[in-house]
Amino acid sequence: MNTQEIASKLSEADQHTYRQALEAAHNHAALSLLLDQLTHVGLETLDFIMRHFGMQSFELPQLLKHGGASMSGAALRVGIYELRQRGLVYAVRKAWGDQLFFIPTDLYAPLQHHRLPLQLQPASIETSDITVTHEAGRGLEYELFYLLATIAKIGAPLTAKGTMHKKHIQKMLSSLQITVRDLVPLHLQYPNPDTLPSSIALVLDFGFRFGLLRKTPEAYELNHDMLYPWLSQNRITMQQRLWQIWLTVQPFPERWIQQCMYAIASAPHEQGVWYAVRSISSWLVMHRIDVKGPERTSEQDIEDLIQVWLSVLCAFGWVELGTTLDGERFFRYTINSGLELTPTDGAEEREEQSTQMKGFYVQPDLEIIVPPDVPFLTRWELECCADLIRSDQVAVYRLTKDSYMRAVDQGRTLQDMIEFLGQKSLSGISESVKATLDHWRQQYGRVYLSEVVLLRCVDAEVVERIRGMAQILPQITPIGAYDFIVPRDQVDTLRSVLDKAGVTPRRQMESTVSGETKIGFARYDASVNATAEVSAGNKDAEEFQSSSQGFIYTQQTVQYYELDISLPSREDLFPEIARISPMWLQQLRAYHTSTMTEIIERAIAWQTHIKLGNKTGSIIVLPLQVRSSGGAWNLKGFIVGQADSGVQEVSSDAWDQIQLILPTIN
Repeated sequence: MNTQEIASKLSEADQHTYRQALEAAHNHAALSLLLDQLTHVGLETLDFIMRHFGMQSFELPQLLKHGGASMSGAALRVGIYELRQRGLVYAVRKAWGDQLFFIPTDLYAPLQHHRLPLQLQPASIETSDITVTHEAGRGLEYELFYLLATIAKIGAPLTAKGTMHKKHIQKMLSSLQITVRDLVPLHLQYPNPDTLPSSIALVLDFGFRFGLLRKTPEAYELNHDMLYPWLSQNRITMQQRLWQIWLTVQPFPERWIQQCMYAIASAPHEQGVWYAVRSISSWLVMHRIDVKGPERTSEQDIEDLIQVWLSVLCAFGWVELGTTLDGERFFRYTINSGLELTPTDGAEEREEQSTQMKGFYVQPDLEIIVPPDVPFLTRWELECCADLIRSDQVAVYRLTKDSYMRAVDQGRTLQDMIEFLGQKSLSGISESVKATLDHWRQQYGRVYLSEVVLLRCVDAEVVERIRGMAQILPQITPIGAYDFIVPRDQVDTLRSVLDKAGVTPRRQMESTVSGETKIGFARYDASVNATAEVSAGNKDAEEFQSSSQGFIYTQQTVQYYELDISLPSREDLFPEIARISPMWLQQLRAYHTSTMTEIIERAIAWQTHIKLGNKTGSIIVLPLQVRSSGGAWNLKGFIVGQADSGVQEVSSDAWDQIQLILPTIN
């Protein structure tokens, strides 16, 4: 659940209360100010949550279980209280009443950047000494684009069982460069995995989550209201949103892997500079990220797994991998700038597109050469009227008779195609190309079959009455003795006119058998120009970050529960605190053995520290167990500063003074 979704569940007054936190997800200055306002306990708790849980939700007992020697349960409870009060952590209440805590998805990346930053270590050797082992793919933005274009061309009908047809699956596979093998580390779970390859499932998931696709009982269909502005975006903006969605919804097998991916996505870097993979494993150690697991026994094991996940990023087109002769591993980014995980609305990119001519080259042999900077909306029109031959850095299309026929079927005319090619071609279009297109026009599309609505009469008397109404029904055309052709867009008007004339038609239309419905490119304007590209992109950026149901199953569940902004009282945090003596908290002093034992027991119940002293000094202890006998006590616990020594024993023989320590109170 992100801050936008949280805000939608809050009252106006609560939105004002949490305004600073809700802004902090997209405002670095606001976040810095908010973090400066936290107490030491609040900051420690935030770091603790990020190290042990990352973006995953958790219950309070799970959090306390990770505490122990590093942080007391009392400190964690107080810290959670403060973080919720400040709007950095939120809670939902499950059906049976238990609370589930989480950091908002769009707030996690900037928090990690502030509190657990990844400092990449550039290669200390010559670039020429590094051999590329995994090249970057063309990019998820292209994988999504070509899959959507394939659906526009051939559709994605579903069987009675809700699965796609094999021939459509094969067509989609041929449009993708990313493979099932690339995605093995992800362990994706989704409907019908026995028939649907994971590569298609992954890209479909992006389509559904961005609202570019929707499911009907009959098919997966394009949502043109969202698709048109999506295609109007700059490539970098698309990459940012794809990163963010993937990091948020991908069910990573372990939390620390997701944390690594976030760190890599937001780390400051330069394009083309090689960075040591060990920088990432060193980051895990430096920030004490929880990477415990039976399959990892050394830093080398961890680095091996990081390398595996970096290969996934290679397939997505975001990085590439290399190695030296002695086996040292490196990676470098293949994008132009850092992946800020709070993207802008794309207005600047769209304005840049409108002022700079970014076109292609139409060759006399009907090939179209498309440079990398050509906007996706222009490429979309090319998908409609030309066949893709190659989709490397420079894409190549070809005008063919089949592609011309496809464009005509999608509502384009010869003039539409000539205008589009003429506007976008940096070299113009030759007369031979125009002549070829006109030759195809002579052969295809000059006649067509049209499905019409018939007004049918059951007898000659009503036919004559309707013929006599020609002045008020000029839009209908007689055909045969008893029938009239009615334009589809005039059916409702015709019903009203006939009803008033006392000739009311039946409520139900007679059904007919129709052919396949053509879907895809026809819903767009026939001529795509620079003005259309800009005006299409006016949708709010947040619309592309909705919580639309995806195709791949995710572990995120907080969105299904009720948001709970109620905060515990002091008595909830420390039961019966009103019944203890204030002196216990105020100073280090001597008590009777029975009172000292009572204070220790209270500390154990609250999971908090005590301070023990004598004439020569003092220590801070987190007690776990206490025994009293014969006027003496003996406890087991962690001594602050000596936690690495494990549980130790402390007795009244050495310490005769005590003070109860409560976070933020003393």
